Amino acid sequence: MNRGGRGKHRGGRTAAGDKSSETIDGYAVSYVPRLVKCGKAGCKKCQALGGGHGPYWYKVYRTADGKVKTKYHGKSDPDENKATASPNKSAVKLDDLIAETVKQEDGYATYYNRDKGTYHVIPDEAFFALDEGASEYELRRYRVKISDFRIAAAVDKGDPNLVPLPAIDMVDQVVMLEAFMETVADEKISNLLRLAFMKCDSFENYYEILTENNLLQAWFSFRNDHYKKVALHWCEKYNIDYYN
Repeated sequence: MNRGGRGKHRGGRTAAGDKSSETIDGYAVSYVPRLVKCGKAGCKKCQALGGGHGPYWYKVYRTADGKVKTKYHGKSDPDENKATASPNKSAVKLDDLIAETVKQEDGYATYYNRDKGTYHVIPDEAFFALDEGASEYELRRYRVKISDFRIAAAVDKGDPNLVPLPAIDMVDQVVMLEAFMETVADEKISNLLRLAFMKCDSFENYYEILTENNLLQAWFSFRNDHYKKVALHWCEKYNIDYYN
C-alpha cells in the first residue's frame, strides 16, 4: 500500500501511482483505494475472498506528530476527476465549443459568456432592433426575446465577457472538402472527387467515392482536426482556457 506523509515536503502518490505535489500542512498526500465491509449478514460482496464494497478512495497523510491520518475522498478515481474537471469557470470544453461553432446558422450569432461559461445564440433581429433604437416594450414587433436583446446591447457596448464564436465560414464543409482533395495522393481518385465536387450540390457522389476508396475515415479525421485547430486558435485569440 502507498503510504503518504513520510516527511514534510516529500511527494505523495496519485491514484495512478505517480508522484503527487498535493500536501496537507506541508505533508505529502497519497491516494489509496479500499474495499469496505458493510456488516450486513449474507452480503455476497463482503463474503467473497478479499471482497467488500467499493473501491472507495482515501487520502492518506501524516501529521506533525507522526500519526497517519486518512480522509475519505469518494468513490470516483481522483485522477479521473482531475482530468475531466474544468480548470476554471470561464474555461471551455473543446467538444462543446466545436459543436456550438458548427451548428451556427445564417441570421444568428453565437456568443460565449466567459464569466458564466454559457453560450448564447442571438438572432440578427435583436441587433436590428437595437440599431433602430427600439425599447424593450417594442420588441414584440421584432419577434425578439428581452434576454436576447439585452445580450445584443451588451455586445454593442463592448462587454469583454461576451466573445463571438469562430465565424461559420471557418468551418464551412464546402471549403473543407475542397481542402481535403489536396491531401489525396492518388491522382485518379483526386480527379474523381473533384468532378463529384463540381457537379453535385449535396456531395452524395463525393462521399460515395470516399467510401469506395476507404477514405471516409481519413476525411472524418481531416475534418475533426480542422475543427480542433479553429477552436484552439479561438481560445488563444481570446485568452480562454480549455479542456478536453
